[in-house]
Amino acid sequence: MAVSFISRRKEQELVTPARSTPHEYKALSDIDDQRGLRCYPAGVEFFRCRRDAGTPSARDIADEPVGIIRAALAEALVSYYPLAGRHVELPAAGGKLLVDCTAEGVVFVEADADVQVDDLAGQTLAQPYPCVEELLCSDIGEPQDPVLASHYCFSSDGFAIGYRHCRSIIDGFGMTQLLDDIYRLARGETLIIQPVWGRELLTSLSPPCTMHSTARTTHFRQPPPPQQQTLS
Repeated sequence: MAVSFISRRKEQELVTPARSTPHEYKALSDIDDQRGLRCYPAGVEFFRCRRDAGTPSARDIADEPVGIIRAALAEALVSYYPLAGRHVELPAAGGKLLVDCTAEGVVFVEADADVQVDDLAGQTLAQPYPCVEELLCSDIGEPQDPVLASHYCFSSDGFAIGYRHCRSIIDGFGMTQLLDDIYRLARGETLIIQPVWGRELLTSLSPPCTMHSTARTTHFRQPPPPQQQTLS
């Protein structure tokens, strides 16, 4: 049986980093700067409510999920602060794309729907999701040019997180790391691995260079062969 529903969206808001972050420009690599990557891929993740409070630190996600996730996102943006900026194009530099780390924030949309998580695809959620556009942000891009937009749709037994991200700025692996860190912070934990930019490693040199100098390899003396012992 086909499932049909409509999510009731609230007004868009911008979630900014929880604390002050550097205001600077971040250059993209020559790989990330390709025209074909200037798009907004989408993804959806589903969560069921866990109502057991077996430990004092356990949180019932049904109590106040919006506030918990919003706070976790704001905290994550302290480390992932380029995602709270805006991408800008430099016509004088051949259309080079940069990230202006303005800390304006990521698009955050809260919504609710009269549908159960299990109604979407039975016990095992699998693509294609019914009414997937109801789980994603719309109207993103110019003139705001956000790096990330997230849509949080809640029902009585769980919620879905739909997101669109600027592929030039963050790829699928980076998005997975970001989401894992948001969930980790929502559980009251801390980040295990701090994100790094490092785009200069994938930027071509001008003029091109086919040789790259490395530190001299240290040669260690081979250990002597093991001695054979005769058992009497």
